[in-house]
Amino acid sequence: MKEQKKRDLKNLTLEELEELCILAEDEIKKYIYSKVPKKEVNQLEIMVELGSEENMNLTIEINLEIESLSEQENKMLAEEALRVAMKTIDGRLLGL
Repeated sequence: MKEQKKRDLKNLTLEELEELCILAEDEIKKYIYSKVPKKEVNQLEIMVELGSEENMNLTIEINLEIESLSEQENKMLAEEALRVAMKTIDGRLLGL
């Protein structure tokens, strides 16, 4: 199941952008592994990309497959992990 979200990040330094990418990935992993044991996760791919300078944004994709969950449950878990990551990023952006 693949889920994707975007955020606009104009006026941030390269270091701040890199920090946000790492934060997003860490928060997604932390959330998913808090809900499902690592050994049950068949596939977890997290891609965090920065957009071009003209339209600076952060795109996050999660490809998640947990065999013990239905396709709908995988989708819901990925969506919730994205929400948690975006909430954390938004909080960090307010502090910058």
